[in-house]
Amino acid sequence: MIRYIRKYPLSLLVIATIVFLSLFNPPKTKLDTITFIDKIAHVCMYGGLELVIWFEYLRHHTGLDKMKIILLGIIAPIALGGAME
Repeated sequence: MIRYIRKYPLSLLVIATIVFLSLFNPPKTKLDTITFIDKIAHVCMYGGLELVIWFEYLRHHTGLDKMKIILLGIIAPIALGGAME
């Protein structure tokens, strides 16, 4: 567990932020009038998470393991999004 905290600190921080924001009830703003604003926010949050995971993975590994990239960089954020909904 400590190994993952050392290798992926930004990813874990982004995951914690996404969990907090998903459970947080935001106040009403003028942005609520924008059609599908919640979907746009979700795409930005989970797309950003994918980018951070890929960045940290590539920073710590010299070779590419396609299965790990698919699992960690694509399927894990989608699973997190499904679990939060």
